[in-house]
Amino acid sequence: MDSQVLDDLIAEQQVLDDLVDGLDDAQWTTPTPAAGWSVCDQIAHLAMFDDVATTSLTGGGEARFAEIIAAVASGDAPFIDTPAGNTPGNEVLSAWRRARADQLAAFRRIESAARVPWGPNLMSAVSLCTARLMETWAHGLDCFTALGVAPVDTDRLRHVCHITYRAIPHALMESGISMPDTIDNLVVEVLSPSGALWRFGRVDAPNRIDGIAAEFARVGVRRMPLEHSALRARGPLAEVALSNLKAYL
Repeated sequence: MDSQVLDDLIAEQQVLDDLVDGLDDAQWTTPTPAAGWSVCDQIAHLAMFDDVATTSLTGGGEARFAEIIAAVASGDAPFIDTPAGNTPGNEVLSAWRRARADQLAAFRRIESAARVPWGPNLMSAVSLCTARLMETWAHGLDCFTALGVAPVDTDRLRHVCHITYRAIPHALMESGISMPDTIDNLVVEVLSPSGALWRFGRVDAPNRIDGIAAEFARVGVRRMPLEHSALRARGPLAEVALSNLKAYL
């Protein structure tokens, strides 16, 4: 496994762990921007899907996702409405720590290019690692907002920006929109938290999205309305892509 992506996942998880470690009961039940979800629910959701990732990395992904899909179809899916249930926050945090440790061990045992099930698709192990980082960061933003703490953006956001860019064809497909051009004809250039310019795509692409990486990432994980950002699009593909960014399945 690519050690940089894995190290950055671990670091992002620790940031969120540090935020919620030591919360009292009232803080654990604080509502977050995700309707109906408390801080505890956010951590329970991450614990569940880190465990699902471990199952996928170790050969049981197809059966596990079949169970999840069947539960959703039957309406018996409390992990959607109330992920934490009545479990106390400190127990949910312990469960997340165990799930993270198991997931880390599974990532360390697999080749980066190995393809594993995730939802209805197959993705490389390194892409799954990136996706887990993206989801940790996104749900972490909800927790930071709920607890009234300002998050600190870091250059780990490069992974979130990268997966947001790569997910553009899927995001448009989910929205029922035909790609007006190929992704090879779109470049995204955004300013990183450290001040470096990040480029995704070829520099001479006729379609272009420009702006700040932190905003591109937040719009990509649906934590910032596009109209609240200063992101700019030029070209038909860039315009439709920017209006429909979605970094996750």
